[in-house]
Amino acid sequence: MARTIGPICVGLAVGSLIIGYGLGGRWDWMLIPGLLGGLWLFGYWRGWGWMASVGLIGFVGFSYLNEEARMKARESWLKWSQAAKQLMAQKI
Repeated sequence: MARTIGPICVGLAVGSLIIGYGLGGRWDWMLIPGLLGGLWLFGYWRGWGWMASVGLIGFVGFSYLNEEARMKARESWLKWSQAAKQLMAQKI
């Protein structure tokens, strides 16, 4: 049973990340998690633990690094937005 549920879980994880990038308009970033997820799934399917581990670690690492970049961009946007609001308040 675990042999059939594992690929479904991998597919859901990879698919949700790819769909998230697609809906966010980041078409160029969709390829990287797809390749890492494919490596993860292929290693799992063939029973090659080392390949599945490399795919999983790469997939999780990419997700984490991209989340960090998104949070930094959001923080800078909030700082800019607050500065713009203060400027607008001073002019009025």
